[in-house]
Amino acid sequence: MSSQDLLLQSYVLDAAAQKRRAERAHLQNSDSGPLALSPFVPCCAPRIPVFVAATRIQPGDCIWDVGCGDGRVVIEAARRHRYARFVGVDIDAEAVEKARRDAKCAGVEDVCTFLVGDAVQLFKLGLRVACARPSEFVIEEQFASNLPRPDALMLFVTGHMLTTLSPLLHAEWRTGGMRIVTCVESLDACVDYRVDLFDDSNSQLEWPVSRASWHASKQHEVYVVPPAGVTVEAWEAARFAGGHVDSTINLDIGIQPSPHIEIWPQTVQDSYSAAHFERSDDDAMARRKEADNAPVVRIQHLLTSEDIAKIETFVQERAEVQRGIADHTDAAVSAALFDNNAECACSLVEDAFHGSSDATHAVLHLQRGGAPALERFDEACPGIRAKLMAALYGADVWRACFCRATDLRSFEYHHYTPGGSVADNQHRDDGSCLTISCLLQAASCGGELHTFHSDAWRCHDDLKAGDAVVFLSDKRHNVSCVEAGERHSIVMEVWENEANEWNRHK
Repeated sequence: MSSQDLLLQSYVLDAAAQKRRAERAHLQNSDSGPLALSPFVPCCAPRIPVFVAATRIQPGDCIWDVGCGDGRVVIEAARRHRYARFVGVDIDAEAVEKARRDAKCAGVEDVCTFLVGDAVQLFKLGLRVACARPSEFVIEEQFASNLPRPDALMLFVTGHMLTTLSPLLHAEWRTGGMRIVTCVESLDACVDYRVDLFDDSNSQLEWPVSRASWHASKQHEVYVVPPAGVTVEAWEAARFAGGHVDSTINLDIGIQPSPHIEIWPQTVQDSYSAAHFERSDDDAMARRKEADNAPVVRIQHLLTSEDIAKIETFVQERAEVQRGIADHTDAAVSAALFDNNAECACSLVEDAFHGSSDATHAVLHLQRGGAPALERFDEACPGIRAKLMAALYGADVWRACFCRATDLRSFEYHHYTPGGSVADNQHRDDGSCLTISCLLQAASCGGELHTFHSDAWRCHDDLKAGDAVVFLSDKRHNVSCVEAGERHSIVMEVWENEANEWNRHK
């Protein structure tokens, strides 16, 4: 059973869910009440990056998620794209209240607005009127201030709700300037199973729908209606627009106060192509050469001293737990090799090497345990993961993650003591798309980050605590040997795969 099927079972189909829905059926503001068009089933975690990538969020965009439920799609999108604004609308008051709490915990409440509202009334009014007079569709008047019209509309809803809204959506879409992204069902083929399986009135609207395979649509069923006037062919071709790094670009990653950002070095040769990640494994050498020729993005004052103190406190509480795991891995490695499971063995060796009590370069995997572990980090260090993700995605001048369903590969705390280093001059974060490394504490001597550019190594010895560097993961980089003091850093990698829940290998 897929992860989405498990959620459907848990939220709608099993006996406990049906009992709860029956108990709430009389409530106007519930997903089983008289105004509800669709029961609430969350979008499963592997689908969310595909959904967000397909939306092509740009700086200054306003994204609406109608039928947002508990807001998990909006919150994840906001973590990655703090330079945009997000509005979530749902009829279920409990779900909306949870969305507000979770957005605050994630540190994105300043760019997210969640409203209890009637979707049918919203589109009957028309978005221009509804944005100016939200009290006519928003049930909670205290949240009904003026709203920006959406540049993109996200809909993770059932066929019944989609077919009900389709004529209203079509009239709105024809006014121009808005793309629509749906998941599970497409607007040109959705069917209302409650009414008539042979009703083809929706197909007469002639929705243009992109089903491009690079949205992972076959597996995750994500579909895009481009803005009116833009053909499906033009929309899909625009995926490869750009690919050249503009050294004069003014980056805005949406973080306040705004950190200083620079592309460095500006004189470096830029031969990076937009098809960088389309290359096959046979082209690995060409891909690596392009990454070595590409510049990096340096961000000053990304994290504050208060942010760093919270991270250090959290890490101290978690480090002993991971060391306990690492000190008992010898037998597990032997068993994995005996079973011919090289991937598992590699993962266990990484734990043993970086997690032992005498390691001079210790690594704590903050994503270990999956979503619950990340939620614990967010509770202890509110807004910090959102800052790092916003910086990583916002600084993507190479468009390495553009239209790609990337997710967290690793989220690591690195602790170097004298003798600790990343000494391999061929070290790369192979398999990942983008990496961000943020310095938390500089060593007294040594421990500098180096990145390779064209034909020479360049030293980032001027980085201060809180400064970060973002680079293509295929770029060579290392850390020189710490000679005195300690070096602490936090590193995040994203890749075009599902999120890891242990270390960077699994």
